[in-house]
Amino acid sequence: GVAMGISAIASFFGGLLSFIVLMFLAPPLAQVALAFGPPENFSIIIFGFAAVVGLADKQYLKALMTLSMGILVSTIGADIITGAGRYVFTNEFFEGIPFTVIVLGCYGLSETIRTAETAETLKFEADLRFRTMIPSMAEVRSCAGSIIRGTLIGDFVGMLPGAGATVATFITYSVEKNVSKEPDEFGKGKIQGVAAPEAANNAAVGGAMIPMLALGIPGGGTTAMLLGALTMFGLQTGPRIFTTSGEVVWTMIIGLMVANIFLLAANTLMIPVFVGLIRIGQRYMKPIICVVCTIGVYAVTYSTWFVRIMILFGILGYFFKKYNYPSGTFILALILSPMAEKAFRQSMLLSRGNYSIFVTRPICVVFILLTLFAFCLPLIKNLYARLRA
Repeated sequence: GVAMGISAIASFFGGLLSFIVLMFLAPPLAQVALAFGPPENFSIIIFGFAAVVGLADKQYLKALMTLSMGILVSTIGADIITGAGRYVFTNEFFEGIPFTVIVLGCYGLSETIRTAETAETLKFEADLRFRTMIPSMAEVRSCAGSIIRGTLIGDFVGMLPGAGATVATFITYSVEKNVSKEPDEFGKGKIQGVAAPEAANNAAVGGAMIPMLALGIPGGGTTAMLLGALTMFGLQTGPRIFTTSGEVVWTMIIGLMVANIFLLAANTLMIPVFVGLIRIGQRYMKPIICVVCTIGVYAVTYSTWFVRIMILFGILGYFFKKYNYPSGTFILALILSPMAEKAFRQSMLLSRGNYSIFVTRPICVVFILLTLFAFCLPLIKNLYARLRA
């Protein structure tokens, strides 16, 4: 109950702060984003890969392995430039493996397999009184730094086209775990592990609105649909929308802030219901999760072939958890690799195959140096620890 309470509060503050950033910083951030081309986008994504692997610390090699696996899986399907098939041994793979299939397998199905193996159940007597589920001020203060970090990361990641809340959540959780003095407690009830990602995924909404409104570039699937709706009404997003259709923009922002307030109220008032469902429905959850995952995959793909693929990724996710491999790195690579490949290929077309395009642009050079530092971070930490010893 307290975890749900702190997640509701973190979501509220993450969303609220991101909308404030949207209101006051959209114009200057749009000007900065205008300087980013394919080479800059590629260098930023590679830095994202390096940061996640570098922050894995003792799991450095495992994170590098899962990252490589994610990049490999993301290449399945038609080449984005030539249209040639890559690793396509059946027609179903020609358009690649849908992200939904992989996520439902790696997270939904794998968790069911793991809990079935250990016969793990949550044994607790939940006090469903509303006042016992509201976090104390001390708990809120202990999460203040996590909420701010999650908001900043969510805002920044949300502005990257195609990244969105999912990527922001994984990156924030990894960062929060590595900056914590008690990283081993994450996954065992550490409340900061709930607060930071919840703040990030809501903050990513405001961040994703910035490139959509200022540049006409959607930050994710939801903003892409919103962009389509605005286009249907004859509104052209871009730098001039704040002057030509300012009343629509500000109405949208105020509407999001009001919705955020109602979301806080609904999330807190419904806590007793959620906790009661967890307590009562544990014995039924495993088969229900399996059925829902299967229906979800079939509803998206209309193919039993991809249901089988989901089962394979469920087994893979189970082994990730069993042997302590970071599955978040695998999912991050799946999301960002197509974007990185597209940016790299566009850069090569712009430079006619000259790799110097990545070292002649100042922004690229900065992110390349940051990438090298992030990859070397575990080695630097080990060297520092030995020198201190």
